[in-house]
Amino acid sequence: MKKEVLQLDSQWEFKEFPEAARRMRDLDEGGWMGTPVPSSIFSCLMNAGVIDRAEFTASPENFHWVSDRSWIFRKQFDAPASLIDKERIQLIFEGLDTVAHIWINGKLIGKTENMFTPHSFDVTEYIKPSGNTIHVKFLPAMQHAERLMQRYGQLSEHHFGDPRRCYLRKAQYQFGSALAPAMIGCGIFRSVKLEGTHTAKLNDLHVRTVDCNQHRADIRIAVSLDRIKNTKTAIECQLEISGGGLELSQTVKFAPNEDHHAILLHIDRPILWWPRGHGVQHQYRLKAQLFQDHQLLDTSEMDFGIRTIRLNRNADKHGHSFQFEVNGQPVPIKGANWMPLSVLPGEKNSDDYSVFLKQAADAHVNMLRVWGGGLYEEPAFYDLCDQLGILVWQDFMFATAYYPDRQWFADIVQKEARSIIVQLRNHPSLALWCGNSRIDSLHETGRLGAGRKFFGKTIYRTLLPGLLSELDPDRDYIHTTPFSESSENNHHDPRSGTTHNWNVWEHFLGKDEHLLTSENTPRFVTEFGLQSAPDRQTISQFSNRDDLTPSSFSFEKHNYQPGGQSRIARYIADLFAPATSLTGYIRQSQLTQARASRSFVEHLRCQPSINAGCLLWTWNESLPSVGFSAIDANGRPKALYYYAKRFFAPVLVALRRPEKSAAYTVIAVNDSLRRMTATLHCRMIHFDGTILDKMEIPVALSPGHTSNAYPLAKSFARLHNSKTAFLHLSLVSDEESVAENTYFFSPDKYLPRHKASIDMEIAPDPMKNHTWTVRLCSEKPVRDIQLIPPQPAQLSDNFFTLLPGQTKKIRVEFDGRAPLPYVPIKILTEDNNLSHI
Repeated sequence: MKKEVLQLDSQWEFKEFPEAARRMRDLDEGGWMGTPVPSSIFSCLMNAGVIDRAEFTASPENFHWVSDRSWIFRKQFDAPASLIDKERIQLIFEGLDTVAHIWINGKLIGKTENMFTPHSFDVTEYIKPSGNTIHVKFLPAMQHAERLMQRYGQLSEHHFGDPRRCYLRKAQYQFGSALAPAMIGCGIFRSVKLEGTHTAKLNDLHVRTVDCNQHRADIRIAVSLDRIKNTKTAIECQLEISGGGLELSQTVKFAPNEDHHAILLHIDRPILWWPRGHGVQHQYRLKAQLFQDHQLLDTSEMDFGIRTIRLNRNADKHGHSFQFEVNGQPVPIKGANWMPLSVLPGEKNSDDYSVFLKQAADAHVNMLRVWGGGLYEEPAFYDLCDQLGILVWQDFMFATAYYPDRQWFADIVQKEARSIIVQLRNHPSLALWCGNSRIDSLHETGRLGAGRKFFGKTIYRTLLPGLLSELDPDRDYIHTTPFSESSENNHHDPRSGTTHNWNVWEHFLGKDEHLLTSENTPRFVTEFGLQSAPDRQTISQFSNRDDLTPSSFSFEKHNYQPGGQSRIARYIADLFAPATSLTGYIRQSQLTQARASRSFVEHLRCQPSINAGCLLWTWNESLPSVGFSAIDANGRPKALYYYAKRFFAPVLVALRRPEKSAAYTVIAVNDSLRRMTATLHCRMIHFDGTILDKMEIPVALSPGHTSNAYPLAKSFARLHNSKTAFLHLSLVSDEESVAENTYFFSPDKYLPRHKASIDMEIAPDPMKNHTWTVRLCSEKPVRDIQLIPPQPAQLSDNFFTLLPGQTKKIRVEFDGRAPLPYVPIKILTEDNNLSHI
């Protein structure tokens, strides 16, 4: 009898838990409201019309009352006879947020207090053919945490959110952070199902790459069973591996009372899995079928990749460490930090993952760090990372606080970590486990409380590495970030390991942005960034006013980093003349963020012998805000996104000036698999379009190599502080420009302003009714052209510099059917503000 699953998602009912209720029948007095599941209590209330979504988005701090109350959910259902006949029936919640009591047909079957793990309950004796009811009561999480803190004490003294949060295994960003205000909430935020099993089921499949190269691979497959009862008859598991021309089968036999078995398989000429930009993301298919007496009990299928990955922490000739290697090859990391898709868990789905991750792949991102203040993502996230070749740095969910040293807490963490490790370890994209976010460095600097004990230290130094050694021995683990290889107390030495760099703006804005030496080049940057305002349509969610201007709209309210808004305003003022509209202010803030990030990344990439990678803070946001992201909370790209597509591109050409008195040099970086012979074109162009000077340099680039530093001719020396000209670099191979870059040498407010004359042609794609090709040209150079399509669309490029006489082609893919081609596209530049072309 094969395992059977009954999904219990979709429509549930909920209401505020009546305090007078003492028995289950007291709940039947009415007031129930319909809601989809998965969901958050906030989205439930919005869908039921109790909370206005626009008001919630504009002023989420007004809805703390929701988190202070108890809520009850119920689901009524019938069970098919085929499920009732199973020897064991389990009720499985993939995600409950967080302190919950569960009843089925009036019987209390369990209590939960961990948001991060699935919860399973044996309900065999309670299920009946019809009229079943599940009740889930959520208690106020903060009240639960308050009781624990009153008993065990406040562990941390800090500004990183509510001090009570460390007592709950719940997404820490929900308690208030630099990303969002406190939105604690509750809810059934992941799938619910009943699972009926006969005799045994497949509990786990674990595929490990023992060793591999282009000629041969050894893989180990371990199969674990969950037995309901022991039988005298042996159980067999038939394994089939397919893909890439491979067809391989093997039978694993389990003796009575045996529930674990492993085999070693040899594969000739394997197709290896590689991260994005370094090869194909090939995955094989594993199908497992469980039989007893030729009767199918269970079946499971999964994809896996053959590859090895390690974090090389051996010091090189420069004394540096921290280099990711895949299949024995160093991989320069170009990535970002990943935030939960919504401040309301359960509100987003796999389609949302697809949008944000496809944007990351298009921007050449090859690593995302799942931040320890968020939550472990759903399987769809990791599946897409496997398919797109995006490596995953996975934090365990501990961030910027001390955590209890108590045994009861360690038991909860052990169960959680064991569950998460088993869930994720088969993904070829999973590159690294990290114990916590920033806790070690905050402890050492006294920012969690001067002279305090390091509460929770054994979690990261003993418990987690011990479990990984048992369950996932092939992956590396670091106990914290930033991580220092050379000294336990040297977390801020930028050349010893990883670092967080929050001085990007100080290095690059208002100063010589091309002046950074190897002495301030870190080995690996785990976090760096600068804030900016989101898209204009996203900001419209903050207010129902139509006359918004920078002075009339309060960005402070939606900027959750203390002091961040005043800092942004100062940096904008260093670069730009005052904006005359909210649209202009948004543009300036986004360009300030993008340019600072670009300069820092180019500096790092031009020194690959020192730097091994960097991660932007952040790729996405959980709530519309003035934030650090490249993509705002609604999936709308900022200027940083388009800049990242260029500064993370496999081939880069960049301007460097190693010392203030030194001449400018140009460096070409080739992270691609292609060997190229090219010509480097350097042109100094006047703002009227005249070419003032030019030079050409032959360049040969091997895959994964960086060129020598080519000095510009002395005639280019007058570039410094130029207010009349800019530098254009282009690397041309086989008559094709494979990389280009432009450099301006004075803030925009000092550059000459002229009315842009831009010719535009729109050509609808006859084969795709949702796509345009837009061609732009101009007699004079125009910096950072911003296209604003008439309806939501994805653009192949934006915020780019249009050179004199150049024709620039932009692909515009609308979310729906494209408008007629005479509908205007808006063009925004610094010179003409907003033009309708």
